[in-house]
Amino acid sequence: MMEIVKFNDGEIAYDFSPFFKIYKHGYIERCVPIIKVPPSHELPTSLQSKDVLITTEPPISAQANVIAVSIEYRLAPEHPIPTGYEDSWTSLRWVASHANGHGPEPWLNIHGDFSRVFLAGDSAGANIAYNLAVRIRSVLPEMKLAGMILMHPFFLGSKLDKMWFYLCPRNGGLKDSRFKPAAEDMATTGCERVLVFLAGRDKLKNAGRSYYEELKKCGWEGNVEMVEHDGVGHVFHLLKPRCEQALDMMKRLVSFINQEPVIISWTSKI
Repeated sequence: MMEIVKFNDGEIAYDFSPFFKIYKHGYIERCVPIIKVPPSHELPTSLQSKDVLITTEPPISAQANVIAVSIEYRLAPEHPIPTGYEDSWTSLRWVASHANGHGPEPWLNIHGDFSRVFLAGDSAGANIAYNLAVRIRSVLPEMKLAGMILMHPFFLGSKLDKMWFYLCPRNGGLKDSRFKPAAEDMATTGCERVLVFLAGRDKLKNAGRSYYEELKKCGWEGNVEMVEHDGVGHVFHLLKPRCEQALDMMKRLVSFINQEPVIISWTSKI
């Protein structure tokens, strides 16, 4: 684990803009600050939220309401990959423990509809969501996924390879299936429907489009949709949540979730 020491200035060792910079002193500067919203039961809308401690080894915090569980996995480079994957998998197993109505969190027991579970994420979170969906069918059969939503997924891109290798010291090179989805893995995606969002000015756009095209022809038996918003960059919806494209994204996301479920009979290839 890298020790974080703050300095006002210094020489940059690694520049992975627009994500983060690493100085030779060891200080990590995130280009987009992480802002945490505290839980509340007194919001001006019907939304309620709370923090739940899933496990103390390692400590993982989850913010949950009646329809969503948001995983606060440990971030790279402070915690090298695969830490974020394993934190997310631990959290997903915790969620799955509520499927019989006897899990540790009353909110999920009372309000959770485990016949319509979705995985979603943006950027690295989308990458993790995909990897969980590939793993879930063989390991968590009690968790039936209705769909997956990938917003600007962080897959292999020609100008971001060095960052991946830095974040994941133990990697499979350019063919690492976590970063460059393999057709045989994509075919086992454990859900019925997938929605992929792309941004016109995103350097990761082509990798996301390639994922969409490969998913259609890999032998997976579900349905996949793709939506591209022109004139905006990577995770623009986080920076400008009220802009026209972000509102359109939300509208399409809600429509995707509220569609009638598609009945598919799975034949495991594992």
